[in-house]
Amino acid sequence: MLARTERELEHATGDDAAAALLTELRGYAGTASFAQGAGAVAVDAAALLLPIHVRTADFEMRLFCTYMTLGTPRDVTLQELRVETFFPADAESERVWRAVTAS
Repeated sequence: MLARTERELEHATGDDAAAALLTELRGYAGTASFAQGAGAVAVDAAALLLPIHVRTADFEMRLFCTYMTLGTPRDVTLQELRVETFFPADAESERVWRAVTAS
């Protein structure tokens, strides 16, 4: 997820908030590969999915999500659009998902 943020924010010229966020992210410990000028970060299949573990007093679910964007938008509104999709990661999580969303 940090690699994607790096790729998206490094081209946000003229956006002070994006530049500040990118500087902050680059400053976190363990993110040396995101140092300015480090070059492109290879994207593998694991970078396409974000695992999420939700636990409450009533249920526990393991999900994964994907983020989709438009490749070459020609409109600033479309450029900012992100579609986040969640999927159950196992059979038990799917059962809980269906029970929670049915109410």
